[in-house]
Amino acid sequence: MTVQHEPARTELSGIRTLWAQVPGDARGFLVFGVGQRDLPPELTGLHHLVEHLVMRRVGRVATEHNASSSPDSMVFYAAGCDEDVSDFLRRVGDAVAGLATVTEEEVAAERATIVTEIGAEGVYATADGFSHRWGPTGLGAIDLGHAALPALTAADVHAFAAHWLTTGNARLVFSTRPPEGLSAAVPPGPVPARTPEPAPLPGPTPAFAVGTGETLGLSFLVDAPVQRRQLAATVLEEAMTRRLRLERGLVYAVELVALWTGPESAHWSLMLDPQDTAVDETVLLARQVLADLVAHGPDQELLDHARATLRARLRSTDTALTALITTAENELRGWPTPTTADLLAALEIGTADQVREVLGGIAGTLLLVVPGRVGLLPETEEALEGLGLTPRPGLSHYRGMSTKEIRADLVTDGNPDGPGSLFDVRTSIHRGKFWSPWRGIDLAIGRNQLVLIDIAARIRVEDIALVGRDDDGAWEVVTWQGGVVSIVTGGFRGAQKPWDRFVAGLPDRVIRHKTGFPARPAAD
Repeated sequence: MTVQHEPARTELSGIRTLWAQVPGDARGFLVFGVGQRDLPPELTGLHHLVEHLVMRRVGRVATEHNASSSPDSMVFYAAGCDEDVSDFLRRVGDAVAGLATVTEEEVAAERATIVTEIGAEGVYATADGFSHRWGPTGLGAIDLGHAALPALTAADVHAFAAHWLTTGNARLVFSTRPPEGLSAAVPPGPVPARTPEPAPLPGPTPAFAVGTGETLGLSFLVDAPVQRRQLAATVLEEAMTRRLRLERGLVYAVELVALWTGPESAHWSLMLDPQDTAVDETVLLARQVLADLVAHGPDQELLDHARATLRARLRSTDTALTALITTAENELRGWPTPTTADLLAALEIGTADQVREVLGGIAGTLLLVVPGRVGLLPETEEALEGLGLTPRPGLSHYRGMSTKEIRADLVTDGNPDGPGSLFDVRTSIHRGKFWSPWRGIDLAIGRNQLVLIDIAARIRVEDIALVGRDDDGAWEVVTWQGGVVSIVTGGFRGAQKPWDRFVAGLPDRVIRHKTGFPARPAAD
């Protein structure tokens, strides 16, 4: 296909419009510059809910069409003849303009549909590569999933639409010359105020952590323009595939996902899927592959193959469409995007030394997160520490404190300089019930903090970003440090009243219960 040097631009219905000539049916996209990364923890999942509500009001559509919500954007698109594409985009605009009248009944219906789509587990947060790096905001919100979805209301939808779904935060994108006379009644409005991209959480890197998800991941922070990042990413992905899959059979999938964090920076997630018994070997070998590339760079054959792979990808029709969407998304965030022609030109002059330089720059930012159900063997943790990786907990810890200091912290509810004493104990300690899964575990509850004594972890009131109870009586607690813990208060002796008192002291905005879904009927 012909490589587009720069998309053409115009304006339709008050919305800035990009287009390029791409082979195939005419495709039209309405892109809004809001995604999961823009939501606070108490609204996580709202962008997906709004996407569903818009499509609910669009009604049945005959031509090919769909909608998606991602960390970066909400996108509505149709393919077919100009008339069908225009009609779809008009109906989407009308639906967006009418979101101020969405009812609780509509919210309940689409919430149930989303839970069916993502599964019940999708309304629970995870603590994996994004949240360990960023906490529960920015890209860290990806790991929260739809944790607040069960408690979202029509009022949340109304406020979201008024702030985010305006002409100033929208782009129209077409794969051919835009149809004449298109009308999309998106409410007029300026570019909305956007919270700046958060800084990564404080903490040493390179590091390793135990997550709560299912995937082994290596993540990196990359400070380099995309023209330099693209070849290095392809080399890294190909090198991991060769060593981990083709040579050792340790994994099936090797997937590198790159998300922009600024005009010349990105977050890379390299996702691997070893069997549980191969996690330790995979961790150590993956780290060695990275070290070899940093030390020696790619050999000529690997570099040539990566270049050919990336060249083919950049010349594909799918990439042409993706490039248009990415340009629109980045433009809405104020980030310039090189054209495909620019990326191809940079690819052809990229060298092994440049790849090595990029990978050398990211090696020190490595954050390796393993599935929580598996963890790591003690000898693997020891080996990683010997290689310079630091263990990174997801919860605040008593690490580095003496027994006396810990005891004083418990007795005084986290305020050893306050009025608490051995004669005025402000924290109660609750032993797990004998027949419960919590047997042998102690939970300390004060007014200002919770302490999981057996793992020396504490959660202060100010640490809590989101908390909610599900229908089984489990409380999910999400912290600003990127941690997630589930506590069944009924599993601890005498814990309910102190727990209720603790929750009553939390800000209302962080409390989002996961209740209200009917249980599956029992079989006859």
